[in-house]
Amino acid sequence: MSHKPKTIFGTTEKSNFILNMKKDTVARLVCLVLCAVPLLPLIFEAVTTVGKSYYFFLSVGLYIVGFASILFYLISLLRADVRLKQNNAFPVAVFLVIWAFASYYVNFLNPYEGLESAARPMGLFTPLLGEFGRYEGFLSILAYLGIFFLASVVTSEKTINKIFDCILIAGGVNAVFALLQHIPALNFPNTYKDLPTYAYKNVFISSGLTDSPIFFGGLLTLVGGVALGGCVFGNFSARRQLLYGLAGLLFFTVGLFTSSITPLIGFGAILVILFVISLIISIKGNKTPLKIWGILTILILVIFGIVLLAQGLWIRDVYIARYDGYYLKMIVGANSSADMRSLYEAAWGDSIELIKEYPFFGVGPDSFAAVQNMKTLTFDKSYNDFLFIAVTRGLPSLIAYIVLLVISFIKNIKSMNSNINKPQFVIFAVIFTAALAYIIQSFFNASAVTVAPIFWLILGLSFCKLKRE
Repeated sequence: MSHKPKTIFGTTEKSNFILNMKKDTVARLVCLVLCAVPLLPLIFEAVTTVGKSYYFFLSVGLYIVGFASILFYLISLLRADVRLKQNNAFPVAVFLVIWAFASYYVNFLNPYEGLESAARPMGLFTPLLGEFGRYEGFLSILAYLGIFFLASVVTSEKTINKIFDCILIAGGVNAVFALLQHIPALNFPNTYKDLPTYAYKNVFISSGLTDSPIFFGGLLTLVGGVALGGCVFGNFSARRQLLYGLAGLLFFTVGLFTSSITPLIGFGAILVILFVISLIISIKGNKTPLKIWGILTILILVIFGIVLLAQGLWIRDVYIARYDGYYLKMIVGANSSADMRSLYEAAWGDSIELIKEYPFFGVGPDSFAAVQNMKTLTFDKSYNDFLFIAVTRGLPSLIAYIVLLVISFIKNIKSMNSNINKPQFVIFAVIFTAALAYIIQSFFNASAVTVAPIFWLILGLSFCKLKRE
């Protein structure tokens, strides 16, 4: 019996060549798209950082890799390379997309007063594309979930190792850029050289290519989790393991130049998570990871001490957030320096008040700043990712997001347990470490299009089913 080629809607075989490609070819294309997730946006982010304008380019890279991910996930479904039932988080993730669209649609039909003012986009565009300079509207949420879905179809250990390498390359480029930003003599492109709204001169705060030192802390947590996790548990060659370790130490070092609490929280979480996993492994007889963890921890403490003595450490999150939102983006009103509230007291408090007022659909995707401009004129982000989801997309979205995280972490723990004596263990340990550490620091940070794609990529890998190579 002859093989009948796959087609869509009864079209010809020639028009459906993608569906009839070899499985290995499709797998290579999927790998290419996922490797582009951390790398391609760098190009567009560099345009914004170096040019200190063209903020829309921050989202262009995300749109390309996000919608390419959706395309290749649909192709995998049509080819039956992947089945919906193999990802038990799929219904929850789909609900997140549907509810984000519902929030956008409801708030477009009845936009809040001020969304249609001459000073900002019409109500249609703010929840769809996102606030100016942020761009976390409905389209970005859809792109995030596309990356998450495509990452879940990976079955090759080699592919995941390539993705990890690309994540570290992206982190390395950001780290080197951030290091150069912190050296006054170089006069390297640095948006946060000064904080003029608070009369801070020549502070040379590092933000990498993420557009904010606070957001940069989230990126460093993700790439630091991959680097340090790979060094502690890696079954790589000694040379590659050393490179992972050195990369992790570099990421921690530049995190001390951000004047933000987020990388300190992130790397603290990484070390605790790695210690717990290493301790469990040592009880089962493998003490090597615990020894490597000890060496890395000592080196991190030494670096912390050197930087503390050489230049001191400052926490300026509230000044950074106000400078970014008002002075650079002009998406919130002026903030008085007489306001003595911390960033989190002000942003969290205003978020909670709006959640009480709009609990079901929220104020619309990424529309927090627009509504804030009618109220207390503080910040455009909640600086707590959980509160921001609730205030912009409603409590149902927050509940679904928490359920998705719980499912992902349970799946990851099971994968670590079943592979504890196998080479694949390092993959799930790295995924678990990076994702959980990012979630912990996200209680004091905000999702950003320059960082979140890597998080959704790592979270999606939690559901991959590795095949024997």
